[in-house]
Amino acid sequence: MDIVSHEFGHGINGDLAGFTYDPEPGALDEGFSDIWNVGVNNYVNKVLGMQKNIWLVGDETVPGGGMRSVSNPKSTTVMSPGPNTYYGGLWDSENNEAHTNSLVLSHW
Repeated sequence: MDIVSHEFGHGINGDLAGFTYDPEPGALDEGFSDIWNVGVNNYVNKVLGMQKNIWLVGDETVPGGGMRSVSNPKSTTVMSPGPNTYYGGLWDSENNEAHTNSLVLSHW
């Protein structure tokens, strides 16, 4: 469900905002898609009585903590720790990795 809700977010982002996958717009696209994931997780917890950690992205596909943590971007228990502030610690300036840098938006 995590990946599907995230990818659904990309569809909405693409239709409404038309982000290009350049460094900052790509990070915004990924961040908004992670926010969709949080919203869907929250919904299934309330409506279906599930006990998902709504703040983890990809915890259904990456064992041991998921891909990213929206509540704690710098967490070392996830596959891809990232920054919680623009150009802050763990910001990926070298590769401009959109998934990593997206945590600034999705965290706040």
